[in-house]
Amino acid sequence: MQRNHDDLIAKLQRLKIENRSLIAKNRVLRNEKREVEDQFLELNNVQRDFAAEVDRQEKVIDELKFGVVENQIDVDYTKSLEIRVENLEAQVKSLQGGDQHGEIDSAAVAGMAQMGLNDVEMSGTDGTLQPDADASSAEPSSGNNVCPMLLAKVKCRMAKAGEHCKLGYHPHKEASTTDVTSFASA
Repeated sequence: MQRNHDDLIAKLQRLKIENRSLIAKNRVLRNEKREVEDQFLELNNVQRDFAAEVDRQEKVIDELKFGVVENQIDVDYTKSLEIRVENLEAQVKSLQGGDQHGEIDSAAVAGMAQMGLNDVEMSGTDGTLQPDADASSAEPSSGNNVCPMLLAKVKCRMAKAGEHCKLGYHPHKEASTTDVTSFASA
């Protein structure tokens, strides 16, 4: 009887020890569980930050794409402007008229007509301009084949700055008849 009692007490002691060991293991497992939960929360935060960064990068990419499209539009517009400038320069050269011998084309004549030089007409075989008999804005020619626009001291709007008009006129100088002769012969 006593022996059974001692055996039971010994078993009880072993169970207490095992129970203490299990409690300690349980405490360790709880700590590990808490650490895992903290890591999971941290992972969620990282994932949320990563998703926000992805969205931001996508917006940047969209803005860059839009910028590329805008730049292409600007390039195309610039090219169209360059073409228009070239066309306008060609028209200006056409309005400046003919070859080095004083000949002018129809576009130049039309340009002079728009400037109010309707009284100027072509005469002679060398293509020089002579004033009409009724022309009030031009002086009679002295036989020097002088451009009547010079004699009338009308600035040629068809010539670029610093260039001689094909009709023998310097656009930025109101010359006398003597100066005009030198221009006409140039």
